[in-house]
Amino acid sequence: MEKYRPGTEMPNLKDDRPVGWRRTKLLVERINVSPLYTPPDKDAPYGRFANRPVIGSGMPHILGGVYLGANAREAIVVETLAKRTSS
Repeated sequence: MEKYRPGTEMPNLKDDRPVGWRRTKLLVERINVSPLYTPPDKDAPYGRFANRPVIGSGMPHILGGVYLGANAREAIVVETLAKRTSS
């Protein structure tokens, strides 16, 4: 099975891949048209949404990122309590 390495192009995902891979691909396709989305870079292999790295399959870290749910109205931001209370 081909593994994703951050900073490289997402592999061509097939339907026999684990569910997480298919969901990440579908998520990126869905948010790709949003004005809040910016393309992938070395620190955000799935791109950014509202200036936060999109959390997806194979991510080495999630702090500071945003996980977008299957429903277009779902989003979870991951940050430290110290950061949240200091603003």
